[in-house]
Amino acid sequence: MLSDESLESLKQKLHECHDWPCRYMFKFIVPQGQSNQLCAVLDMTPCIERASRTGKYVSITIEEHMSSPDEVVMIYQKASTVPGVLAL
Repeated sequence: MLSDESLESLKQKLHECHDWPCRYMFKFIVPQGQSNQLCAVLDMTPCIERASRTGKYVSITIEEHMSSPDEVVMIYQKASTVPGVLAL
C-alpha cells in the first residue's frame, strides 16, 4: 500500500497530467486466477485481459471515466487489497 506522501504525490501528478473528468487507463498484473477477484473488488470489467507467456500471471487493462485524481487513487487503494496485485 502507498504511503500518504506517495498518494499525495500521485494525486498531484494526475492533476497536472490530465484534464478532469476524463477516461483513465488502469493496468494491473495479477497471479493467474486472481483476475476475477480484482474485477469484483473494483466493480469493473476488464477491457483487455492477457495471460503471460508462462501462464503464471494475467495483465488486466481497464479504461473507465474518472471524475478526479481522488477517484483514481481510490481505485488503486481498492486494488491493493487483492493478494499479489501489481499496479503499473
